[in-house]
Amino acid sequence: MLDKLVELGIRDIDIKNIEEFINEDNLEDFNKIIDLFVNINCSPSMIRNIVVGNPYIMQRSYEDIINLINYMTSIGLNNLNLMFDSYPNFLNKDKFEIEDYVNMKLNEGILLEDIVDELDNEPMIIDEI
Repeated sequence: MLDKLVELGIRDIDIKNIEEFINEDNLEDFNKIIDLFVNINCSPSMIRNIVVGNPYIMQRSYEDIINLINYMTSIGLNNLNLMFDSYPNFLNKDKFEIEDYVNMKLNEGILLEDIVDELDNEPMIIDEI
């Protein structure tokens, strides 16, 4: 069922834990999300950290994740693989949450590049608002 994870070298025990969160309804999205992680240069160990560290990622739709990633890259966040590896729960955010945070900071007069640096260094700062 989770052949992509086997191909990435993820351990059987981790795959068994992940399978508890997967069903036929979300398997296709999950596989597309794994491909997306590969496309943003996540190594197999990063993907393992992301999936094991945030099992709720398996409940997210591909559209939600791709919208989040597209927005983040559009504002200049480029090391998403490192961010998601370190903060896998960031993937529980929706695009609008990041947009709202960025717009709030822009309205405060903070430059976009400074906002991007802040998010790059401490992504979960948006939870403090």
